Amino acid sequence: MFEKTLNLHATSPRQIVLAFSGGVDSRVMLDLLAQYRDKHPEHRYLAIHIHHGLSSNADTWLAQCEGWAKAVAIPFKGIRVSLDSQGESLEKVAREARYNAIVNNVEPAALILAAQHADDQAETFLLALKRGSGPAGLASMPALREMGHAQLLRPLLSASREQIERYASDKGLSWVEDESNRDNRFDRNFIRNEWLPSAKARWPGVTKAINRTAQLCAEQEALIDVLLCQFDKDVVNPNKSVSIERLKQLEMPIQTALVRRWFKSQTSSVPSLAQLQELFNAVIDSAVDANPKLKIGDWWVHRMMMRFLSSNPPTM
Repeated sequence: MFEKTLNLHATSPRQIVLAFSGGVDSRVMLDLLAQYRDKHPEHRYLAIHIHHGLSSNADTWLAQCEGWAKAVAIPFKGIRVSLDSQGESLEKVAREARYNAIVNNVEPAALILAAQHADDQAETFLLALKRGSGPAGLASMPALREMGHAQLLRPLLSASREQIERYASDKGLSWVEDESNRDNRFDRNFIRNEWLPSAKARWPGVTKAINRTAQLCAEQEALIDVLLCQFDKDVVNPNKSVSIERLKQLEMPIQTALVRRWFKSQTSSVPSLAQLQELFNAVIDSAVDANPKLKIGDWWVHRMMMRFLSSNPPTM
């Protein structure tokens, strides 16, 4: 499965980079990647470990990851990052810092491998469900997406946590155990440690069912994108802003779908139903001569000259 997936996206020589946390998932992927490298030496390989400094064990993990990479002769790079949450979710800030650091240290058109699997996908789906997300949010994590000047690939997305742990055990692999994964104050950990085990005990096929639903939502979103493309030239301006005047000539369901799609294209995030309603009420449906500004997450949306723009933050 792993080799077949990589072959689809590595048809010519390119840099293949493992996002290497040292956890069991990425530890297994390092082993698989070493096997792949032996069969496909034409590519350039690298394992990157991000040192967040959040744990007293972070220095030990960095050294362990470097040792494991050297043991299979895959070049290694450890990167230290500093985090400043400023009221944001620490989990979110750490994830963004990790991805930014990796992208800034890879070649153009690099293929970055992340070790998320089917259980991770189920957790992401349930987090989106808790937030009241629509199909775009419930589509969860795509197997492949653009990430800056590189691409992010999740080749283990169809494998279960149980399969990955069994592989690691059979191979005699050791890995990092992050103590924060046991902290159920984090929503993802609560789902992973409390909710999903109970759900699996009652419904053994629940993870597969959730992943199938996420895939169906992703397919629906892809279809909607195809259907909405015809409106882009009429509604989206060359500077990526949206003409409110032309937007409001469309049926309301199309308006909301276009705004949601536009917002995602600009910010890589999907607005919640409440945020979308606030965006219409405070910005799109405001008086023509008004210039309101609305903050949604890290982004500001403001109305100016019959259009709204996103920026960080707006100038006064």
